[in-house]
Amino acid sequence: DINQAQYTLIQLLARKDKNLFVVGDPDQSIYRFRGADLSNIIHFEEDYPKCRIIKLEQNYRSSEMILKGASLVIRNNRYRKEKELWTSKKGGEKIKYYEANSAMDEAEFVAREIQDLRNSVHWEWSHFVVLYRTNSQSRAFEEVFAKSNIPFKLVGSIRFYERIEVKDLISLLKIIDNPYEQGNYKRWLGIGKFGIGDKGFQKLLEMTHNGEKTIFDILPDYLQKSGNRITNENKEKIFSHLKLFMDLQKKKKMGISTLAEDLVKKIGYYQLMGIEDDRIKLESKIENVKSLIQSIREYEKMNPGSDLNSFLNYISLISDLDHLENRGNENAVQLMTLHCAKGLEFPVVFLTGLEEGIFPHNKSLSSQVDLEEERRLCYVGMTRAMERLYLTYSWRRNMDGSTKFNQISRFFQEIPGEYKEKVVRIADAPLMEKKNLTQMNQSLKINDWIMHPDWGSGMIISKKEAGQDQYITVQFRSQGIKILSLKYAPIKKIEKNSQ
Repeated sequence: DINQAQYTLIQLLARKDKNLFVVGDPDQSIYRFRGADLSNIIHFEEDYPKCRIIKLEQNYRSSEMILKGASLVIRNNRYRKEKELWTSKKGGEKIKYYEANSAMDEAEFVAREIQDLRNSVHWEWSHFVVLYRTNSQSRAFEEVFAKSNIPFKLVGSIRFYERIEVKDLISLLKIIDNPYEQGNYKRWLGIGKFGIGDKGFQKLLEMTHNGEKTIFDILPDYLQKSGNRITNENKEKIFSHLKLFMDLQKKKKMGISTLAEDLVKKIGYYQLMGIEDDRIKLESKIENVKSLIQSIREYEKMNPGSDLNSFLNYISLISDLDHLENRGNENAVQLMTLHCAKGLEFPVVFLTGLEEGIFPHNKSLSSQVDLEEERRLCYVGMTRAMERLYLTYSWRRNMDGSTKFNQISRFFQEIPGEYKEKVVRIADAPLMEKKNLTQMNQSLKINDWIMHPDWGSGMIISKKEAGQDQYITVQFRSQGIKILSLKYAPIKKIEKNSQ
């Protein structure tokens, strides 16, 4: 994992005596995005034709079943050095896998398995790790673990609701919900870069007369006063934001997720984020914002009729539970991206989100070079496991405001069936609070007609069970084909000719 400049420097240092010792595994080269060049080790023998190659093929970590599965995945890469790994830890548990029906169901499954293994095998919390491709995937695990009293530790990242972009938007939503909570305005001023610093903010607080007025109330007068040193350009931006927030406060009773999306769009939050960040950081932040909005949608589904204030209270509760459970606790389940996992090992590994577009990442699908890097990343993740390896994927996942039906990851498909074993937990009650299926919705069948408050009438053309939920595909008269959850969809059965 060195770049071309570092390799050239090594060549210069070794040029005189040709005395060079190199250790590396081309199947674990996963930092191309940082400039690491795999060709340095692949073509090493061409640069040093007299070198002696020693293959270290015994694996001391993983069971035979896990090692074989990982080896069969990495063999699909063309640009690599062939080796035959073996272990003295013969046999072992098959690679377990679980098909979830949502990101939250995936997280709930992982939580239950950890709790069951803790009780039956008596492993410590720190013996478990949850791996995912991108940081934004951590949110579901953080929420479920906090509610399930499972201590956890994020490695190489900060907790979802403590990430800057997430805290930014929550503060802005708090301003909409309660404009008299003055502390949130400081974050708004920082986001907008309006030229009002700490001293200016203190002046604004003084002008509110101990909270009798909001900062929005006194800003117009403040901007008109001489000596405030705010440029005309920034004054225009502030007045624009004032109008925007006044409009959003009038729309507080609209859906919470719709309000949040409106806020992000109208203040141009993605553009404001991109001023100082590089491309990779910016993409990660955008994914976190989208994940926050998705968390709001999930909350709305679980709590029909809820308002912005109740959601903000829920976030506060989750954060409090999180801090209470995890304060100073080193014996905790580890949560991390696959890039953070290199060099580590755990008795039990959960490798999650194995879907095309998630892992492998969507940006790698059109490039063979990038796909092979993703496969190396999968190999690294699988070989972190010592005794048990779980692979999870969801056949339905809410992303970017819509329901996606991703294909199962090619990496999962590359593991032959004899090395895998499906886990089914249909009988379990969900960890998160959910509405029960009504008797009426359970009885719906193909060719029945239903009425939806937004989409009108339609006919059920298919029905599928998944975990504790059922999903119907409906051909609506005016909206085309939609897939609905019977657990959450606000529908009722009607006669065919009633609409």
